[in-house]
Amino acid sequence: MRVVWCCWKGRTVPSGRRGRSRAGGRPAETHTFFSGLSTSHRVQTIAALPTESVAPLTPEVLAKLAHLEALIAAKGAVLVAYSGGVDSALIAAAGVRALGAWNGAGHGALGVLADSSTLARHELHLARATADAIGLPVEELTYSEFDNPDWAANDGTRCYHCKKDLAVALNALAPRLGLGRDQIAFGITTSDLGDHRPGIQATQEEGAWHPLVEAELSKLEVRALARHLGLPVWDKPATPCLSSRVQYGEHITADTLHRIEQAEEAVRGLGFRVFRVRHHDRLARIEVPRDELERALSLREALVSALKAVGYTYVTLDLVGFRSGAMNEALVHDGAKA
Repeated sequence: MRVVWCCWKGRTVPSGRRGRSRAGGRPAETHTFFSGLSTSHRVQTIAALPTESVAPLTPEVLAKLAHLEALIAAKGAVLVAYSGGVDSALIAAAGVRALGAWNGAGHGALGVLADSSTLARHELHLARATADAIGLPVEELTYSEFDNPDWAANDGTRCYHCKKDLAVALNALAPRLGLGRDQIAFGITTSDLGDHRPGIQATQEEGAWHPLVEAELSKLEVRALARHLGLPVWDKPATPCLSSRVQYGEHITADTLHRIEQAEEAVRGLGFRVFRVRHHDRLARIEVPRDELERALSLREALVSALKAVGYTYVTLDLVGFRSGAMNEALVHDGAKA
């Protein structure tokens, strides 16, 4: 895999938002980060997640935040595999609170944002803005998953190869920064451990650290703490890479990813915030939450026109409704047949 590292120019840590630490690395004051974003960006990032998608902010959950910050403080520095999603954003915010921003000399919190072939431009811009709000310095890693033919083959281990390549790249960077593998943090929660997640195995094999798991934080608790800290992505829906929209077994191409990105931009432009456009060769299968199926049907002509305009021959609406990891259902079905 060919890797190009670039410093994120112009993304310096804003004054007044650097983490202030007492001895031992604990923050001297409570930090909130939401005020760092413009009004237009706030509107763009707010998602229509139901109330039950956030755990109650109990003393137990707050204690887990303190534990997370203590774990990070004990490391002295943390290199966050940063995507701009709520999980990595919480690790980043906890790192800035516990250690302050990266000082260039082996101390503090630093993010690495993988600007890869499968990252939608919408997500890249949002991740950058969120890092600015947190006060997280970021380096961008530019690479193409297409350099790995095992990934492009798109079988049930696709995510394994993607995360493996990323973890290997971060392991190569860490020594240059004076850091070890156990200081590289990936945003995995306890809620992720039961699903089909071969990427988790890949990061474990490379010695990466999963601080949210160590702090025993679930996805709902992560959202509660992100909201508590004022992170603008606290209610951002999970947004896996574009390749997760492609049915297993269909070879992934750059044109395929571009078509999916254009299709999802069109759906987003019609006011949907929680959705997927699943790619089945010439057919697009739109998933929206069940309570938005009626609205999607009322926009049938606009949806069909928009998705045909980007290259799909057939456009369908999934009556089951939106569910994360829907493509994994085919793996379960195929396994049952075997």
